[in-house]
Amino acid sequence: MVTAGETAGFPLYAAWRAQPLPDDPPARAAQLLHVLREHRGSAHVAAVRVAGLRPVEAVVASPGGAREAWFFGWSEDETSLVVDADLTARRDGAEDLTDALAAPAYGALTSADVAELVALLAAAEEAVRR
Repeated sequence: MVTAGETAGFPLYAAWRAQPLPDDPPARAAQLLHVLREHRGSAHVAAVRVAGLRPVEAVVASPGGAREAWFFGWSEDETSLVVDADLTARRDGAEDLTDALAAPAYGALTSADVAELVALLAAAEEAVRR
């Protein structure tokens, strides 16, 4: 799955995917998860731009709002945007396009692979929450 993603237009994903993987299983898993994150992140950057949004607009219009934008380093001046129906609709469209761009990489998985991935991610989330 990590190698099934398209690299064209996704330079951070392409660069991380090209890095050698560690032999240590936990480190290898962490790097592979990071590569998957960069794949979706690269798709999202492209989708945000296609939607005509500036990155700060996409973040402010997200459920995390201005607080999340501040966390990522934008100033109060940059985040004092009016989140109206148009901005929300464009951000929602960007999310849908992100999903569509990222989905083909997951097409390499069988249904058993999907079930295993979901179970492993749930276990990882539980471990992080402890």
